[in-house]
Amino acid sequence: MIRRSITVNKLMITKSFKGTAAIDVGKMTIVDSSSITSGINRGFYISYTHSVNAIAGGEIDCLAIDVYATANIGSIYGISIYMSPTGNVFTGNVFAIGIYMEDVGNAASSVCPIDIGRVTTNTGSARDCFIRCKQHGGADAKTVFLIETTGTKMATNLITICGQVPAFLNAITPSGSIVGSLKVLHEATPSGATKTTYYIPLYTS
Repeated sequence: MIRRSITVNKLMITKSFKGTAAIDVGKMTIVDSSSITSGINRGFYISYTHSVNAIAGGEIDCLAIDVYATANIGSIYGISIYMSPTGNVFTGNVFAIGIYMEDVGNAASSVCPIDIGRVTTNTGSARDCFIRCKQHGGADAKTVFLIETTGTKMATNLITICGQVPAFLNAITPSGSIVGSLKVLHEATPSGATKTTYYIPLYTS
């Protein structure tokens, strides 16, 4: 086995291509035939350590992607992930994206594993949202959002609104009929909590 240690100050790759056929500008094919019993196999791994105090307002992007479109295109994905198992091969968890954060200390002003920001001048003509959940196939998922607690520790509030009151939050007194409800399931836990289903009523205005 040959091990190489490479120090690169700046790596730059420029590629231009034309044509009508789809192309992979950069491609890495990995065939994993290992039988590991612990640890993690990684197809691409980045270890980033910041060790010098930076100027206020500086930012670190361990992996950064900038996408620009100057011509028509059907769809754009900043990151696209496709998973297709062969047979019933998974025996544990299956996550397309996994994020795990250790404690960040008490000096951070904002702590958020997922941060979504957008500048909206124009909205989508068909759909316009921050998060879209779409089910393909003939079976329903058991839930749209799963909140899994450790004991009773999760969050103080389900939703917190910062800034002005948004349009979807209306201070009204229901005067119409109940037309349905949102179903919230509280599953039983190993500590012995009772499995309970709650319904949030929906009124006509």
